[in-house]
Amino acid sequence: MDCFSKIMTGYLLLMEQSEIVKKSKQLDMILYNGANIVIHVFTMHVHCNQPVENIVNQCCKSYICYLEYIEQLDKTNLANNLYISDISIFVYKLTLGELELGNSTISVYKPTLDLVSALWNVLLSWNSSFSMGARIAICDVYMKKYSTLFSIISDAGAFVEYIGIIQSKLHMNENVYFVFLNEYYRIISKWKRTDKLPDTNSILEKILMFHTQYYLEEKLTEENISVLVKRLLC
Repeated sequence: MDCFSKIMTGYLLLMEQSEIVKKSKQLDMILYNGANIVIHVFTMHVHCNQPVENIVNQCCKSYICYLEYIEQLDKTNLANNLYISDISIFVYKLTLGELELGNSTISVYKPTLDLVSALWNVLLSWNSSFSMGARIAICDVYMKKYSTLFSIISDAGAFVEYIGIIQSKLHMNENVYFVFLNEYYRIISKWKRTDKLPDTNSILEKILMFHTQYYLEEKLTEENISVLVKRLLC
């Protein structure tokens, strides 16, 4: 999980350095598609029991190749014809060609890989207009914290889903979102530490109630978001 967080932070940092990527009208799509490619490379190497050093090297290679492909498309005025399947094949040929996948390893690592992938998609809040700097900070700080916590919680998927539901309805700005992530993590980690975690059905009921009945009556601020999180969870 630590390796995943570092790899994906490195990916975002590299993309941030590209003027072509930063000025693109398709910025979020470019970031999201590239991340999925890197995550697939990461997943395949973990399934194949590759050493951590090799996993990091191949994932770094994958996002460097992806960026080079994107920049070359821009230079040849083909950026509007961004076929992700073509880019994926190009990157995978360079990074996955020598792997031998065994069925026995897939079941061992699948829950953890599914968790970090789900957290990446939710925590980075792709339905928002967050800055690159904010997404880098989210990946660098919160991916490891949340994945470590949720890896020791049975049926953590409901907690992950709840984050996504709250995001979609509240439309938090970056500063409010950081406070939200801190408070959400604090409450759940306290529950885990004191053995007071609610069962999955309780969380699913809260999700349903929030999704169908909750309406924001006041503007969200860094001060009142903590109170709201407590109300939504407790």
